[in-house]
Amino acid sequence: LASLLAASGRSALKTELFEWSERTGGRLWSVRIPATPDVPAEMGGMRFLGSMQNVHNLCRNHLKLDVGSFEFADNIQYLRGRRFNFADYHDATKVPYALPEGEVGLSWMELVGKAIYQHIVPELAELEKRNASPKEKLDFLRAYRVSLPLQSSKRRTPGAGSLRKPLHHCGFWSLLADCLSIEAYHMIVEAGGYWSIYGNCNAYIAILDYVRNYADTGYLCLKDGYQTLPRRLAEDYERLGGRVSLTTRLLDITPEQHRGEELYRLDFGLPTGTPT
Repeated sequence: LASLLAASGRSALKTELFEWSERTGGRLWSVRIPATPDVPAEMGGMRFLGSMQNVHNLCRNHLKLDVGSFEFADNIQYLRGRRFNFADYHDATKVPYALPEGEVGLSWMELVGKAIYQHIVPELAELEKRNASPKEKLDFLRAYRVSLPLQSSKRRTPGAGSLRKPLHHCGFWSLLADCLSIEAYHMIVEAGGYWSIYGNCNAYIAILDYVRNYADTGYLCLKDGYQTLPRRLAEDYERLGGRVSLTTRLLDITPEQHRGEELYRLDFGLPTGTPT
C-alpha cells in the first residue's frame, strides 16, 4: 500500500476490508461455552511453535497478546478395537501391534523419528545436534539424495549398487515401509492422524513436516483464544483509518477504463447474493 500511496500523491489511502461472515478470523474461531466461560473452545486453531518467528513476534511482541504454553494431554488412542492412553505406547501389552525388537515400546511418532534419523536421512541428526538454522536444514533437505534401497531395506541385496534420488522423488510411505516392519508402518498410518502425509506424500514434504512439528516441541497457544489475533488486527486497522465491513460478499469484478487507466469495479452484496 505504501507504493500506491506514493503514486497517488495523496496523504492517505481509503481502504476497506470486506468479510462475508459476521466475524473476522476465518478459520481462527474461539467460542465461549456457558459451562466453561473462562476456557475458550477452539473451532480451528490448535497451536503454534516458538520457532515460527513471524507469528511468535506478532503475537507476543507486537500485539502483546497473552501467549502461553500448549500442553499435550495424555490423549486416548483407539486402535484395532483397543483403547489405551498415549503414554501406554511404551507398554507392549497394551498396544495392539506385533512390533519386533527395536520397535516395541516406541510411539508412532518415535517410529517416524527412528526411520528418518537412523535410516532415511541420518545426517539430519547431526544438524539437529548442532542447532542448525531452519534455513540450513531446509537447504540440506532440498539437496539431499537418498540411497535406494535403504541400508536397512529388506529388499537390499548384499553388494548391490544403489540408486540416489532426491527426496521429493521418493514416496515417504515407501521409505517407511522399507526400513520399518509392516506392523510399525500400519501403526504410523492408523495412529498418525494424517493419512496424506504417511500414505501419499513425497519424502521431502513429509520429513519437513515432521521436523517442523515434532522435532521442535516448544508449542504455544493464545490463552484468551486464537480469535484474539484477527480481532486485534482488525481493531488496529480501524484505529489507523481502515474500515471493516462484515456480512459483505464480493459479487463481481469488472475491468473498466478511466482516463486511460485500467481500473476494476467491485460489486458487493449480502451473503445471500443480493446486491447492496
